[in-house]
Parts: sequence; structure tokens; C-alpha cells
Amino acid sequence: MAFTSMPLHVMRNRRTLQQQRPNIISGTNNKVPSGRTNVLSGNDMTFIFGNSNTVAGSNNTITTESDNTVTGSNHIVSGSKHIVTDNNDVVSGIDNNVSGSFHTVSGSHNTVSGSNNTVSGSNHVVYGSNKVVTGG
Repeated sequence: MAFTSMPLHVMRNRRTLQQQRPNIISGTNNKVPSGRTNVLSGNDMTFIFGNSNTVAGSNNTITTESDNTVTGSNHIVSGSKHIVTDNNDVVSGIDNNVSGSFHTVSGSHNTVSGSNNTVSGSNHVVYGSNKVVTGG
């Protein structure tokens, strides 16, 4: 049976696989159920949703949004445009820069370094350890 008489339909705005920019994943036990142009390097990471995130280390969880840079291990990150380094941080919101360990940061445009700080609100700059800052 030949299919020579079948009509040919071409959809002009369909993307090819090369145009979609797939995720780049290295390491073991990484889960990326959705998103594109994400770069993951390390082990045991879970990436729930988002695009254009760069994640390295181990045991990191990225839950939503895009354009995050995460290095280290055991972070939980939600939101977009965060830079998170070292380990054991929980970060949510938009455009927070977090370095050090055991921070909890929510809000936007916060810069936090040291260890064991809790920051919520906007536009805070926190250095040192064991501080609680809210408002803004």
C-alpha cells in the first residue's frame, strides 16, 4: 500500500527540537518534569517547573519560575532571578542574592550572607549570623 496520494500539511509556526533548546542534565538521580534551557549538574536534584535555571551541587529543589543560579547543596528555591550559594538555604520571591548557610529568605531584592539569618521583605542587606529582619 502506497501513501503517495495523501495530502501534505505543513504548520509554519511549529518549532523543531533544536529550536526548543532542551535541558542539559548531568549527574545521577535528577528529576526535571518540565521546563527548557535549564542546566543541571550534580546529583539527587528535583526541578519542578521553569526555564533558564542553572543549578549545580546536590539535593537542590527548584520549585517554580526562571533565571535562577543555584550552587551548593540542600537548597529549596522558589521564584525567579535568585542567586543562591553554599548550602541549606530556603529562598522565595524575586531577585534575592543569598550566600552562606541555613538562611530563610523571602521577598525581593535582598542580599543576605553569613549563616542562620531570617529575612523577609524587600531591599535588605544583611551580613553576619543569627539575625531576623522583616519589613520593607
